[in-house]
Amino acid sequence: METPNYSIKPSLARIFIPRTINLIILAALFYLGIRINFIVFNKNFPSMINTITLAAITTLIIADILITNIKNKDSKIYFFNDRIETRGKQPGTINLARISNTEVKKNIYDKMLKTGNITLSNGQSIENIRYPERVNQYITQLIRRPPQIKI
Repeated sequence: METPNYSIKPSLARIFIPRTINLIILAALFYLGIRINFIVFNKNFPSMINTITLAAITTLIIADILITNIKNKDSKIYFFNDRIETRGKQPGTINLARISNTEVKKNIYDKMLKTGNITLSNGQSIENIRYPERVNQYITQLIRRPPQIKI
């Protein structure tokens, strides 16, 4: 079996933080909706409902974090001389001969966490990786390297 030249793992923080922020915002809207219903119907908001709602929201956030961790903990990207293999959540192989250029894309979360996505010319992408500029340079070197003949 061929040994990869280089391997990286996607940043779990980059996966967790945006999901958790989105869940907290949605949970706050849900909680606010419940409170507004009580106000509209001129009812007191019992502390038991408050406790149950907050416990349910907390449980959902923790469950999402655990499920995301289980799904992504085995994700890894392997770089070979002629291809890139992704294993874990979305396994696949990217043939370097079909790639002409690459592009690093970052959003606000990526800028905060020093991560990014590399979009390849064939439409595929390598997502949520640390130091995407360095990895992009490495991929560019692999693309420009003359093919090696196997004997």
